[in-house]
Amino acid sequence: MEVRAASVRGVGHRLNGEPRQDAYAIGLSPCGRYIAMAVADGTTAAPRAEMGAWAAVRAAVSLAGKLASEGNTLILAGREDLFHDVAEAIEVVGAVELDLDGPAVARELATTLVVATVATAPPHDAWIGRIGDSTAMILHEGRWERIFPANDGLISTSVTDTLPGQPQDVQQEVVRVGPGSALVLMSDGISGPLGDGKGDVGDLLAQTWAVPPPALVFVRELDFARSTCDDDRTAVVLWAPSADQAGPRAEGR
Repeated sequence: MEVRAASVRGVGHRLNGEPRQDAYAIGLSPCGRYIAMAVADGTTAAPRAEMGAWAAVRAAVSLAGKLASEGNTLILAGREDLFHDVAEAIEVVGAVELDLDGPAVARELATTLVVATVATAPPHDAWIGRIGDSTAMILHEGRWERIFPANDGLISTSVTDTLPGQPQDVQQEVVRVGPGSALVLMSDGISGPLGDGKGDVGDLLAQTWAVPPPALVFVRELDFARSTCDDDRTAVVLWAPSADQAGPRAEGR
């Protein structure tokens, strides 16, 4: 398996000299049997959204990796308490580093989050959970397949669809990352212009990400130019080996 990840400031934040509000994290579970990865998109209206996003991905990867180590990745299905634990981690950052109380943390560090754990051994089952409009898709043979409903690009306006606060609108799915497929976690800076994957952006990324590209190529294509699309962009992409790559290793075991 191979992973690429990058996060870039959008044109709007570059022109205004503002920080990037997206963040990502990647890690291995303690047993090494799962890859945990997360993408967060701090909400535009939150003054310290970049800190909320940073705290969210670090906590999510750590917690998801530990939970996956308890057994099979499928046990994570229904574990909405992971998002409550991430919310608490963000509140700690707000209280310790910014001296904010609970309601102020929810206003100033609000962020969306999508997190996944993927089995490192075939058949590469994956659990994916999200709150807000950061999302995940499967790229297979040049086609984009949605994992969650197509509400990407909508602005988060309630504490129920951002962290911290009381995360009530958590969506979860269990999927399989088949041979030669890629699992893509992304912020809405990508999912918005990507849409259903059938336009210019979808064609560009499907071609560039058909196989793991060199790191600089990955970043360059992530930073594509498109009118009115000036948001921060973050993606974590995990490729499962193709059938011919996986076969010899499986026989060797």
